[in-house]
Amino acid sequence: MEYKLAPRPPLTYEFSSIKDFYLDQQVAAQLLGRFRQLILPVFYVVSLLTNYIILLLAALLSGTLAMLLGGLQNKPLTYSAGLRLSVTAFTPPLIISSLLALIERPIPFYLYPLLAGAYLLMAVGPCREVQQSDHLYLDDEPVTR
Repeated sequence: MEYKLAPRPPLTYEFSSIKDFYLDQQVAAQLLGRFRQLILPVFYVVSLLTNYIILLLAALLSGTLAMLLGGLQNKPLTYSAGLRLSVTAFTPPLIISSLLALIERPIPFYLYPLLAGAYLLMAVGPCREVQQSDHLYLDDEPVTR
């Protein structure tokens, strides 16, 4: 079923009530300059908050990934331990990308998560494995079955 909107007359504004109005290139440039001074701080705050939220979500996701990698290697990690390992794993790629940006050779965007994932895998590797005990102990005394 197709709906058609009724045609509307164009919007018109009556400027005859305005007695004194003057707009030239200099006035327009001043207005744009004022607008830029107001919008740049707002844009900075919004972009900063957006980046913070994106990085926070990435850290939470990589903490979960660290737990999964630990579980696959029979090294169960708590979420807080996985989060610490993931933040540590993101540090070397950040340093590498910052140093390469200084010499104007940025790394491709897709390489950064791959490097962080490789460091995360290396960080989970040395964690302690779960030891399966054949004996049960209660206050340093063996429990008989």
